Amino acid sequence: MHAIDRVRRAATVLLVAVFLLVAPQIAYAGFSTPKASGLAVGAASLVAPSSVQGSTSCSTFLFWERFDVSVSSFTDPGPAGRAYTYTYVLSRNGNEVDRATGTAKSTSLSTGTVGRGGSYTVSIESRLGGWAAPTFELATSCTSGSLR
Repeated sequence: MHAIDRVRRAATVLLVAVFLLVAPQIAYAGFSTPKASGLAVGAASLVAPSSVQGSTSCSTFLFWERFDVSVSSFTDPGPAGRAYTYTYVLSRNGNEVDRATGTAKSTSLSTGTVGRGGSYTVSIESRLGGWAAPTFELATSCTSGSLR
């Protein structure tokens, strides 16, 4: 082996050793400066509808009554700009008698003609995708007037 080959081999070993010692330091230096994220993450919450506006109407004749409910508006302070589905239910003595589902914040429900002396519950549930908000419920009797 010639002297030049020895020098070349020694220089190669020296360069490889320097590379192995310096390369991890270069990679470490690339990640040592912390950066703030530009993305803010939060959680939305679904709440029960409130400030429900509407009216009730009660008609009676002998042993029969008919109870009608009209919901004209309500406040749903959930995430804005999203497509909600609302389910409105009218129950009499704990049994569902009418139901409506849609995207409007208004509807009409009725018992039809039933025996007198019932207690009624109006409920509104709002859904966003697969998530359901707490249900708004209002218990009432067969009276005419404002829904509150």
